[in-house]
Amino acid sequence: MPWYRERYVDNIVNVIFNGQSINCYEIKVDWPGFNNIEFNDFISLSHGLVRREILADSIMITDPVNPDSGSYGRVSTYSNLVRINQ
Repeated sequence: MPWYRERYVDNIVNVIFNGQSINCYEIKVDWPGFNNIEFNDFISLSHGLVRREILADSIMITDPVNPDSGSYGRVSTYSNLVRINQ
């Protein structure tokens, strides 16, 4: 299966979401061949999937005018995925 990726619990952490601390399992992805990209999910037993983050290190950043050259950089993005009624 080309889309199957092995996942594992790396840590238990507190994620701050809307000013509230949520106890979450940090789930990492073992993706051979993509050592410079990390996919991390933060899952709470009471709230479900709380946050997803993607970290890419040492990737080439290009532009449409000159797609064959650029500089290397680190890019990170995250999404908060739940709504908590307070």
